[in-house]
Amino acid sequence: MQLNVGILGESPGWRSLLQQEGVPYSPVGEEIPSDRYSVVAVGSSIDERDAEGLRAFAKNGGAVLCSAKIYAQLADTNYAHFFVRYLFPETDSAFDQVGLIDVHRKCRVPLNANALRNEKGATTTFAGEFLGGHAAVLPFDVDDIFLDHRSTQKSFYSPARRLPFERVSVVSRGNARKLISRALAILHHRRGLPYVHLWYYPRDVESVFAFRVDTDRGTAEEIENLYQLAHHHRVPMTWFVDTKSQQEVFPFFKRMENQEFGIHCFHHKVFDEYEENRENLGKALEMFRLENLAAKGFAAPFGKWNKGLARATKELGFAYSSEFSYDYDNLPSQPFFEDKLTGVWQIPVHPICIGSLKRQGYNDVRMTQYFEFILRQKLAAREPLIFYHHPKDGHHRVLEHIFTYVDSHRVPSMKFLEILQWWKKRVETTLRVAVEGNHVNVEAHGGSEDVFLHITKGDGTEVFSPLHADIHLEALQWEPKPKFIPWPADYLRCRKFNYRIPLTRAVDLLAR
Repeated sequence: MQLNVGILGESPGWRSLLQQEGVPYSPVGEEIPSDRYSVVAVGSSIDERDAEGLRAFAKNGGAVLCSAKIYAQLADTNYAHFFVRYLFPETDSAFDQVGLIDVHRKCRVPLNANALRNEKGATTTFAGEFLGGHAAVLPFDVDDIFLDHRSTQKSFYSPARRLPFERVSVVSRGNARKLISRALAILHHRRGLPYVHLWYYPRDVESVFAFRVDTDRGTAEEIENLYQLAHHHRVPMTWFVDTKSQQEVFPFFKRMENQEFGIHCFHHKVFDEYEENRENLGKALEMFRLENLAAKGFAAPFGKWNKGLARATKELGFAYSSEFSYDYDNLPSQPFFEDKLTGVWQIPVHPICIGSLKRQGYNDVRMTQYFEFILRQKLAAREPLIFYHHPKDGHHRVLEHIFTYVDSHRVPSMKFLEILQWWKKRVETTLRVAVEGNHVNVEAHGGSEDVFLHITKGDGTEVFSPLHADIHLEALQWEPKPKFIPWPADYLRCRKFNYRIPLTRAVDLLAR
């Protein structure tokens, strides 16, 4: 039995998602044998011939992952159609760890939905039996969600009364990805199969830590103090330089040890058009060249992202970029637009920084409580720990707490370029995986010795393994998966109206 996700129909969203997840996948041919595909993920449209093939696949015990529109066609039923702001799992549900998924669009909801409630309390997603096999049915089409480039202001949960906020991508791509990951695992387990995918981090570490600094007019003293803190805690930071305002700081940048440097801007703004963005970034790159500094990465002012900026970063040769108005709290990916990959990887960060908390009047204690909550949740969910900061924002005691927390949990620290280099090795690893009894047979090409497999079973246990050709499941040391940390009872207040958002925007406009 092959462990292989078939993609039926052309779907850049499915390809991107399955690449992030690290599962073997391939296009579905004219036939869909139930022993060649462990799950079939379906694109946005199918014809009746495809539908007949999927029905036969399910009747033979196969598993289908699709939208409610496709499910209605397969099951000869209907769906509800209404606007959905967000999805949220119930406690102790099969999807409890996926968290809050912002959608903000009209959705098609299966009539037999049994999971993930929307803002009105209605279930939106189905997972269960279908024609003798199994199905997981989503209230959205994957391409609609993962090709959505809108951004908006969002509040983020905090233990404190005042909620911080930031302009970020409308869709919670990170949590939507976790929903897909969980659905894939459930479907494999219900077929009596282990779920096998490439682990998200080197070897078997539970996460990685990275710290980004947008230098935003920071003085030489502020930058040196922050560097000394990083040096003391052995944290290799990635600095995105505000070049126009910090020409006098370049000599100090060049003396730093074990740090990475990227471009933030020349003029501290993002333009709508490609030409202006290219000119702005080109000036910053020229300053780096004159100082004999190299820059492979870029992070835009205010976390903004648009197609003109994406084109400029590609044509100027950047390897990666990092903008939370495109994505946040997620694994690396490449954006799509005009049916093509941009060629520039995105490395998402957590969008709330100390500066965001300062604007809400947080002191050191409340800031520490906020970041400790985020760190706990992320570690339990095996998310990357990637944060950002500005030298002018200070509060080094809070940073020390973050660094100490990460170190105490033995999470390795990496620079952004190191994350990208490792991630590309992972992406270049091609897999063929098959199960025969208690053996997993693996044929792997590319990658490296620190690319591991993550294997889970339906009983809630997991194991990590190097890419060995023959993995004997019974000989492995299975452990329970990390215990889920329940969401606070008042968690959804972060999706209620936050009057501080329009108030702060008004104050900002008056201050210009």
